[in-house]
Amino acid sequence: NEKGEYPVFLRQHLSEAYEEVRTLALQTIIGLNHQWSRPATILMQAIARSKTPDLISFADAKSIIASSLSNTDGLELTNFFAFYEHAGLFRCVNRTKILEERQYRVPIMFQRIGLSLS
Repeated sequence: NEKGEYPVFLRQHLSEAYEEVRTLALQTIIGLNHQWSRPATILMQAIARSKTPDLISFADAKSIIASSLSNTDGLELTNFFAFYEHAGLFRCVNRTKILEERQYRVPIMFQRIGLSLS
């Protein structure tokens, strides 16, 4: 029609369905590891509120969620990023750098999603 909508699906319904799928996919990925689901949720909330919702540095992540991790020596955060990178939540963009200088990109599907802690 003249609004650019499909006769069967309204644009609003498609947008709402996409938001549901985005949130469900993010919650599913975060929930893969119960030990890290709370820190992952806290980190994704912080990323969503940041000026760069597509990128987080290792150092910034450490300052945001270190207190939520059981081990604060950096090894657990390294494992955290390795696990969630394998699951598709992050992608390291400069793996040749030392840990404190690494940056992780968030896929566009998971940018600016409002999550609540459960």
